[in-house]
Amino acid sequence: MTSATARPMSVKLDPETRARIERLAETRRRTAHWMMREAIEGALADSGLDAGDIDTVHVGNAFSELQRQQGHLGAMASQVVPGLWGKPAMRHEGACASSSLAVLAAMAELEAGRYDVALVVGVEEQK
Repeated sequence: MTSATARPMSVKLDPETRARIERLAETRRRTAHWMMREAIEGALADSGLDAGDIDTVHVGNAFSELQRQQGHLGAMASQVVPGLWGKPAMRHEGACASSSLAVLAAMAELEAGRYDVALVVGVEEQK
């Protein structure tokens, strides 16, 4: 029986491939908290709204309870964007339709006249 020894290996990558690999590595370090904050801040910036303008928050998510032992993602929205503190918020779970359910629930509240502005966020972190 012979013993194998590990030897370092060097691989040369073109700059474009190296950049793609670095972007992928950065993406893999993102958590649900990070993704939710980025999505909410981006939506607010794109809409020209402030967090204080939001009346209600709906979060679509299927697997966070299993993957992160965190099932109450409605509350996480105000944790990552403090301007949402005190806003009614809920998580919707419906497997692959979780975010669609969140949109439908927000639409029902808006159509009923309960609220004027709803924020809907879909976030999923899978391992």
